[in-house]
Amino acid sequence: MRIKCRYQDQERTEDFAQLEVIVGRPDGASVPNLDLRPDPTVSRRHARIWVEQGICWVEDLNSRFGTLVNGEKLLTRRALKPGDSIRIGETTLAVVDSADDSGSGRAQVV
Repeated sequence: MRIKCRYQDQERTEDFAQLEVIVGRPDGASVPNLDLRPDPTVSRRHARIWVEQGICWVEDLNSRFGTLVNGEKLLTRRALKPGDSIRIGETTLAVVDSADDSGSGRAQVV
């Protein structure tokens, strides 16, 4: 899975071999797969992005400020579509590529 992150004027792209990514900031007990520090508005365990049956999903993990997809607050898990923008704190994410867990190719996203 490839996720593009933008915080303030800095952009980076992270690649993950696994099909599930926990997004947040580290604390003494755990480190998220996708570390969004120094954004102080991101919860320790903020959101989860994963691929299931060829579809990429996102859900909020009861974060303090919530997770937005295309400006709408997530109330339940949501399937991502090409071009969707995920807002976590002051950081914007986009899943630009994700592996299909069935092994048959790529998952449905950008």
